Amino acid sequence: MLNGQNTKTSNIQNNDIFRYAVKSGDEWSPEMIGTEAADPAADDTYAGSIGKPIEYITIGGVEKYRVFSKRGKWGPFFTSFDKDNPAGNGTPILAIEIWDKNCVVGIHVLGGNWLTGASIRGKGTVGIYTPIDALWIDK
Repeated sequence: MLNGQNTKTSNIQNNDIFRYAVKSGDEWSPEMIGTEAADPAADDTYAGSIGKPIEYITIGGVEKYRVFSKRGKWGPFFTSFDKDNPAGNGTPILAIEIWDKNCVVGIHVLGGNWLTGASIRGKGTVGIYTPIDALWIDK
């Protein structure tokens, strides 16, 4: 790893494709494309599990992204979808910063409600510094 960038390509698949996944505990969510699961057999409309804080996230098809964790600091930027090298450090994610031309993000805060419709044009931060347990991203 170099400055938050994975130098191996084992789990990187065409990062021009917009998609994302999150990990809570030992379990990755289904891979999502917008508000639909990439696998037609899954009927998820968001990534995550209500009640379980998200600890890792990986996103493809955006300029770059990083997360703010419960440890109290922003992590490095990432630019690719790679479950072997996701953003996060094993503690709950409290906010996400995404750099992209145009996307909309909704988050669900642990023990709370959905905060929806944060429009990102260029650079945007989503979160209220409370653990996030689910999210959706659409372009």
